[in-house]
Amino acid sequence: MEFKPDWEQAVRRFEAWYAFEETDRPVMIVSASKGPRQDPPAPGDLLRRWTDAEYLIARHEAAFRSTHYAGESYPLCWPNLGPGIAGAYAGCEPVFDETTMWLRPLDRPLSEIYPEWDEDNRWWQVTLDLTRAAAQAGEGRWVTGITDLGGVTDILAGIRHSDRLCIEMLEEPEEVLRVRDGLLEIWKRAYSVLADITQPVNGGTTGWLGAFSVHRTYPLQCDFCCMIGPEMFERFVLPELRELCRWLDRSVYHLDGPGAVKHLDALLGIRELNAIQWVQGAGQAPTIEWVDLLKRILDAGKSVFAYASPQEVRPLLEKLGARGVALAVGASTPEEADYLVRMSAEWSRP
Repeated sequence: MEFKPDWEQAVRRFEAWYAFEETDRPVMIVSASKGPRQDPPAPGDLLRRWTDAEYLIARHEAAFRSTHYAGESYPLCWPNLGPGIAGAYAGCEPVFDETTMWLRPLDRPLSEIYPEWDEDNRWWQVTLDLTRAAAQAGEGRWVTGITDLGGVTDILAGIRHSDRLCIEMLEEPEEVLRVRDGLLEIWKRAYSVLADITQPVNGGTTGWLGAFSVHRTYPLQCDFCCMIGPEMFERFVLPELRELCRWLDRSVYHLDGPGAVKHLDALLGIRELNAIQWVQGAGQAPTIEWVDLLKRILDAGKSVFAYASPQEVRPLLEKLGARGVALAVGASTPEEADYLVRMSAEWSRP
């Protein structure tokens, strides 16, 4: 690969991580700037900044040329249309700003909402155009990821608004499950098509998280889970997660913040789930302070993915070891990035 000469070695390490195999060192996703980045001029129109394939590719190429990829870090061209864009495939209108997108909730009774696949949906066609262009331009040069489809229940929360969905779960549970199942089918249909585009070119698949596999993988999530208790999580969310963990070849769950930890035991009980990504969130203690949580995941036979500062790498690895561990680190220099990867084998030894 043009921007990642040791790509095949990185792929082998990712596969060992998914499989929770014993390895000589952890997966180390460490990158650093090589110098000034020459970004292309941004289109004046906000929507074009999100949807123009030529700009998407040029912006990513500029980043690739100015980045040093150490360990298992690699150039990822990710066609991003904002979190949960699959809700737009189901008929919601996306609202874009400079840095994110949200769905405009459907203001009609839940009983009148019937999610169905629409091949001609405008936002699906935009997703296809961006993904095809990135995959074609990137063959042999970078990895093209699958857009942020979102978690199925998170999409439902975007369609309804979170507060309203909480009430509907209590008052109209069967309608909630019906709409959720319709969204799940849209999600699977979209993923299948996008994987068919990217997998042959990449030699595998990946999503926004960047955990690559030669098989079909994706980061699953339900940030809405922070608003509900274990019983409602088990009824409304776990079935979708179990289904997708069985349906995909490799899976990672995005555990987002302390409010989601109450559901960890339920997640660890999903046999087919390979790994859990931990994000403590803004304003929370650094990753090293959550080492007991990470060990709890590892002790359950699941791999972990966490973000760490360069200063945290050694103490984390001394406590966690190498098996099933992936750390994403932003280094200050290419030399520091290479040093962290090199020393990770020694720091993670029992």
